[in-house]
Amino acid sequence: MAPRAHIATYKICGGANQCFSFSQASGLDQAIADGVDVLSLSIDSYPERLHESNIAKASFVAMEKGIFTSACAGNSMGNVRKEVVNDAPWILTVGASTTDRRVRAVVRLGNGMEFYGESAYPLEISNGTGTVPLVYPGKVDNTPARLGCMKEGLSGLNVTGKIVLCAVGEIENHEKVEIVKKAGGVGVILLGQKWNGQTTYAESLELPSVWMGNLDTVEIVNYALNTDDATGEIAFQGTQFGYRPAPAVAGLSVTGPSKYNGGILKPDILGPGINILAAWHKQVGPSPTGSDDRAFNFGSGCSMATPHLAGIAALLMSAHRDWSVAMIKSAIMTTALTKDKDGNPIIDERNENVTQPASLLTTGAGQVNPSAAYDPGLVYDIQPHDYVRYLCGRYNDDNLVSGITHGSGSEKTIYRTVTNVGDAASTYAAEVIEPEGVSVEVNPGTLEFAAAMENKSFNVTLKAKSKMRWGEHREGYLYWKSADGKYKVGSPILVQY
Repeated sequence: MAPRAHIATYKICGGANQCFSFSQASGLDQAIADGVDVLSLSIDSYPERLHESNIAKASFVAMEKGIFTSACAGNSMGNVRKEVVNDAPWILTVGASTTDRRVRAVVRLGNGMEFYGESAYPLEISNGTGTVPLVYPGKVDNTPARLGCMKEGLSGLNVTGKIVLCAVGEIENHEKVEIVKKAGGVGVILLGQKWNGQTTYAESLELPSVWMGNLDTVEIVNYALNTDDATGEIAFQGTQFGYRPAPAVAGLSVTGPSKYNGGILKPDILGPGINILAAWHKQVGPSPTGSDDRAFNFGSGCSMATPHLAGIAALLMSAHRDWSVAMIKSAIMTTALTKDKDGNPIIDERNENVTQPASLLTTGAGQVNPSAAYDPGLVYDIQPHDYVRYLCGRYNDDNLVSGITHGSGSEKTIYRTVTNVGDAASTYAAEVIEPEGVSVEVNPGTLEFAAAMENKSFNVTLKAKSKMRWGEHREGYLYWKSADGKYKVGSPILVQY
């Protein structure tokens, strides 16, 4: 993302994903002392209060020194969607989105139906399994061992020369495949669960295998359950581009808002985070050459999205050396895309309704748009001392790009100031997409600038039109649009009851 950038790497985690807080603090302190410009933190943990979080405290010090922090919002790979982490207001909190690239594999069933998933199995070794019998251990019983293809789950089953259907979960996928391989199986269909949604992953495993989205999983399982002598085939089709819809919120990306830190809409932004080719230090699946000679693997999660945003921040900091950390963060967020490549609202692949627009609680401002962030028109600046008001609980006082307004049947007024970093003489008009059941008034409705770096203030008054149930939320958007059509500066609005 940032060609010729120098990368300084600090080890703060040990084996088995052990990332102790004191190690995090030590590594961050050293990076700050070394004078880095950007911190990229692909670290998932659990929600913490700001005064208890070493990352929040270290990143605050970094921000005071002009160091930008991009951090992982968290990954959710279970039945309950996990809460967002790394949620301090001075951190750019990054969620994961999909791309329009698929490492495509197809499952062809004996009834003629075809379903598309993903696999990184090397085409140099095999282009598929051919048509063979299917075995679904869950047909015997629905215990976790059977469904998840654990070692004891295959007892009493003849899988020699067959494709085995294995639900994702319980143990790692590579363990499932190794168990099936030792039992004589020739392929594995990895059945994405409801909590995986429609997101698929390209993994290089020891047997021809394919990861399926949950909706396709249901169809494949129904066929296996209701068909005697079920058969199927796995075939690989390689890398393909132009997949739609894209981008979308990945099934593993966490949802907001912040558990402890009020008034913040988190995550802030989405970045490419699924099946990202990255440097790797371990052997990856079967080797076409018979030796461990590869240095790359596909990775997925906010750990992949976070460095994308860190690189974009580095480019912006290089181009705008007089901008503060908050201005860089604002430029990224206010220019984010809320529509996919076909002009439709970004969807959330975890939703069963695949056409339902994603919530602001998963998208934040939207999908990062690097070229627009280079020239955003207006930015929201915040100085380090301004965060003191936030830390004292005055959530609506800070000049944040986005925020959450709490209330029921009440009126709230939010005050903001923007800085002109676009054309010197320019005029902007407010355009509002009102949250359902909430009226929004912007005053003044027009901002006129005579010079670059000039500040203008405005306020936004939100008023509930009717009572709503506790826990409900409503979403909208505020845009400042330049008169010449060059700039469109967006801020999400979320009203929570």
